[in-house]
Amino acid sequence: MSLLNVYDVLVEHATTTAITKIRKRMPFSFITLVVFGLSTFGVSQLFKYHQLVCFCQASNLAIFVSNMGIETVNVAQKLSLFSEHWNPKIVGELNGQHVKLAKLYGEFVWHKHDEEDELFWVVSGVLKIELRDKMLVLNAGEFVIIPKEVEHKPIAEHEVEVMLFEPASTINTGNASDTRKRETLERI
Repeated sequence: MSLLNVYDVLVEHATTTAITKIRKRMPFSFITLVVFGLSTFGVSQLFKYHQLVCFCQASNLAIFVSNMGIETVNVAQKLSLFSEHWNPKIVGELNGQHVKLAKLYGEFVWHKHDEEDELFWVVSGVLKIELRDKMLVLNAGEFVIIPKEVEHKPIAEHEVEVMLFEPASTINTGNASDTRKRETLERI
């Protein structure tokens, strides 16, 4: 898709009159459009998932079309989209953090994260998190924050559904080597 097509899509879908006013006042050759995530999501989903930024070079005017991608997320619906265990899925981002959903079953590997704190919020089931000096038991609706550098081992005797909040750089196995290590996560 050409830059002109992207520009036309922007103008067509804009809920603010600011972009329309720019189009009327300035020739296209003076406008540079920077669209984040185009290659990942495609134009049809662009407005649902990303903030669009229009930089107008001629006037140094920056306009942010920010509320176009604000939508609710149905956690139960997202969890119904996958069945594999220990394979987190990204369902949101904020302030450099990923919001992830995962299904857990069995014991995970002992590990720690050298730079990242990790929040486990139990959506359904009972999650045990073994620490070197004690065992934590989390029921549905409860969460715990595991600070960076604290060794831990999640255990799910029955399937558990969790939401995780952690920096985007966090690798699920932390410092440990394991076949369940996931460096690239699917977005759903």
